[in-house]
Amino acid sequence: MKHIKLSLIVFLSFVMLSFSCTKEIISPNNLPTNSASSDGSVGSFSDKPVIGVAVDSVGMYSYTTNGGGTWSPPAKITGFSYINSVAFSSDSSGVAVGLSTDNSGAFAYTHDGGKTWTNAKDIAGINWRGRAIAFVNFDSSGNGVVVSNDGAYSHTTDGGITWSNAGSIKSVGGNRAVIHDVAFISNTQAVVVGTLPMGYGGFYDFSFTSGATWAPASNLNKDVNATITAVSFNSGTTGVALGSQLNSPQNGVVSHWSYLAGWSPYQPIDGFANSTISSAKFNTNSTGVAVGYSTNSNGQYVGQYSSTNNGGLSWSSTKPISGMGKINSIAFSSSSNGVVVGDNGTYSYTNDGGVTWSSAQTINGLGSISCVAFSKTPFWWY
Repeated sequence: MKHIKLSLIVFLSFVMLSFSCTKEIISPNNLPTNSASSDGSVGSFSDKPVIGVAVDSVGMYSYTTNGGGTWSPPAKITGFSYINSVAFSSDSSGVAVGLSTDNSGAFAYTHDGGKTWTNAKDIAGINWRGRAIAFVNFDSSGNGVVVSNDGAYSHTTDGGITWSNAGSIKSVGGNRAVIHDVAFISNTQAVVVGTLPMGYGGFYDFSFTSGATWAPASNLNKDVNATITAVSFNSGTTGVALGSQLNSPQNGVVSHWSYLAGWSPYQPIDGFANSTISSAKFNTNSTGVAVGYSTNSNGQYVGQYSSTNNGGLSWSSTKPISGMGKINSIAFSSSSNGVVVGDNGTYSYTNDGGVTWSSAQTINGLGSISCVAFSKTPFWWY
């Protein structure tokens, strides 16, 4: 990790505004049906004009102007077969990514905080034919990166209006890696995390050029076979990677990162045994929430969350969120207000920083909500 330290010394002088989502990637073979129930109104939540967007697995989106208290009627982003991720590069500009109707990695962008979107456009280059974009993220200067699950990536320097031809992130020892999340730590440094096949476990990879080029990937912890599905940072010099141990005992696991010490050995997260951790976000320097789901004895998904109050060094036992099944993404619009989203158009909100969550509500007309993002995030290291 010594080669990382010099690049990280400059972190605290930058300001980051956006983040991306982590979840199970939707494929054309498991598109869910839409759900239609309540309109999602939850009464008083926030009168601050914080715009957010939720996107789903059939190319629909809905936006909120009050931090997630109420949501607009869903609309279609023309040209998408499905949308996997959404992120903002500024208070008003953002990008949604997924697979186009002509079977290529595609993007659409907004300049009004997500209220309206351009038609989806394919990213140029043969490497994106037949390959969906899984994740998108930005630094604060308009640089950004999109990645596929199998390591293809493209880079932008104008907030997502134009993108480079696809490159490839090199995996560990020639093993084909599966990428599960991407995050920026500063205006120059980004990280991806994921899983290596054949028992090689979790991996990470850093970019020191805002996602334009990537170093060879490295094992996160060679002694434990785990899949790493989420990464989040609570400052420019510390963060966490979370996932699930694949061999017995099948615990949820977390590795804490600092620029001084690198990645720590995995620690278990009580209650995430035999579960999937899908997303994690910090809402202050010390507090954050990880979300995911397990399967009950009836084969039904049960949404769960765990929280930290010491910067990710330790995590609480998991608790269910009433009415939530599979949870795919979490986002905070402030240190207090946050939203989780999941299958069948469901979402839940918190106004106490993730300590408690509402019973599940439904955004009428959305299917499986793959991602949620806010244009004004509380901390720059998202």
